[in-house]
Amino acid sequence: MHTKVKRAISLSLAVVFLAASSLAIDPLTTMRRRYDLSNEPLEGLSPELALATQMLGWARGIIIDVVWIRMEALKEQGRYFELVQLADWACKLAPRIPDVWDVQAWNLAYNVSCQFDQFPDRWAWVRSGIELLRDQGIPNNPNSPKLYRSLAWTIWHKMGMQDDYAYPFYRKRWGLLMHEALGGSGTREQLQRMVQAPTSRQQLLLDPAVRQLVLACQEKGFDIVDEFFLWADEPDKVAAPVRQLLEKETVAEPLAKIEAYARSKKLREQYKMDPQLMINLMDEYGPFDWRSPYPHSIYWAELGLEKLQKLEERMNATIEKFDLETPHVRHFQDIRYRDTENLYDYDRVQLDRLIYASMNALVQHGRLLFDRKGELLMTMGPDYRFADGARKLYEKALNSWGKRYKEGVVSAYTYFLSDGVVEFHFMGDNKKSHDYFELLKAKFPLAVGDRSYDQYLEWRIKDYTSSMTYDQVRRIVNGLIVRGYICLGYGYDDKAEVLRKEAQAIAQNFDPEEKDNLRGLIRYDKIKDAALIDVLSGQVGLSADALDYLKQRLGPKKVEDIMRKVNAAGKKGLPSAEKVDKALQKNPDVRPDNY
Repeated sequence: MHTKVKRAISLSLAVVFLAASSLAIDPLTTMRRRYDLSNEPLEGLSPELALATQMLGWARGIIIDVVWIRMEALKEQGRYFELVQLADWACKLAPRIPDVWDVQAWNLAYNVSCQFDQFPDRWAWVRSGIELLRDQGIPNNPNSPKLYRSLAWTIWHKMGMQDDYAYPFYRKRWGLLMHEALGGSGTREQLQRMVQAPTSRQQLLLDPAVRQLVLACQEKGFDIVDEFFLWADEPDKVAAPVRQLLEKETVAEPLAKIEAYARSKKLREQYKMDPQLMINLMDEYGPFDWRSPYPHSIYWAELGLEKLQKLEERMNATIEKFDLETPHVRHFQDIRYRDTENLYDYDRVQLDRLIYASMNALVQHGRLLFDRKGELLMTMGPDYRFADGARKLYEKALNSWGKRYKEGVVSAYTYFLSDGVVEFHFMGDNKKSHDYFELLKAKFPLAVGDRSYDQYLEWRIKDYTSSMTYDQVRRIVNGLIVRGYICLGYGYDDKAEVLRKEAQAIAQNFDPEEKDNLRGLIRYDKIKDAALIDVLSGQVGLSADALDYLKQRLGPKKVEDIMRKVNAAGKKGLPSAEKVDKALQKNPDVRPDNY
């Protein structure tokens, strides 16, 4: 055969095979996405990286390895700012690898934020870490339980725990953001209106009354739909004619529909949250205030569990389809845990832990007080409305977790029930206190022994203070009393009574073995007067309105007696404001942020 003919045939076959292979690209791409194998780079690469990616093609993995090795080196050297830029490239080069997003978010929220002393600077980096996971990491890896867990953890740990000394500032800023988006605490009624709101501007304008209001505002140079939050948050910046129009009672109904649409849009698009799922969680766990960080941690952990369940079902279907061995993890290092574990058990347990840890935090210190503008005034202390919900989670974990995870649940559940016996007693809910005692006795009899309810309660209160020093107990009693007066100032009488009982019980039960040691006794009445002096003299951050209300409730005679002592102390030299600030820093039990 002639050479030219051979070449023509070869070229023709090459074209045919190339065309045939191109037909397989779409099915292969579909399969890669179906089995979570897709790893295309993101848009927004620097020109150098984009060029390198296009030139190397299949060798892009080499670039990712080099970038990752360099990231680890920078991390060991503590050069976090350089690491942030490099990790950003890694995220764009390998957007379907959850670890790169996880590492980058951790660096932002933890390593970099801690390089700053000013709270607003720290918050900017913490918020960037949260947004990176929520807005980019999870959308590119919607089936990765690790990223849901990391997001839930960052919200719970950074804003809900006290490991970062700037956590009160983070919590306040988060509360303001959520208040702006939700128009309040995010009650069931508010969320229901968002669920029922139109999903597009075109659909919203189908309502004649809404369309008429929008046109009327546009004639005055203002788009109420797109600029609703300017009107809601800063009405003084809106032109007077527009304000006068929107303040009319006749436009209240269409304005409410526009509000529901705008808030729903902001919640879904900016915060990536579904109001219907938020309602479902409130129905399951209790009346969340969505300005608090704990419900958000629960939200993302629950969403992670939902995605994990679908991932496991899809994985099992793939295993069955290709006749593969069912994956599992075996643990032979410790004979106590010599059993098989499902591939996804670890992720499921970690997500569950974040949910019951958040619920437990709500019970312990989840009662937050916000003003009408969404400003967090203080933490009022425990919120026992979530106690039964948290208890059900402990039960669920106890019954569903494998051997190697149960020990921690048993310990945590025991302490939870034990604290419940004491706390409900202080609240005056004796029935609930007895119920928790009976449950504790049935579940963990060794924790109760042969004690009756009264004996256990007395022993538990004494045990609570037995390991504390005189100064520690005195500070705690003082802090409880101050918190009680503040609660009275804000009208929380039930909480004030709980705090009073708790302070008295701790004072009476401290150091029973040293009754003859006068210094070892805690004199409740004297501490109570000293605490009231601090409150009425302005050394505790109580607002003017709350202080006036507290004085009314105490009565003029009591206030006069206390102020006489304050004035007498002033003649002897009342401490300066600077000294008071330093004293409050050393005694966090009486700081407003910890009430």
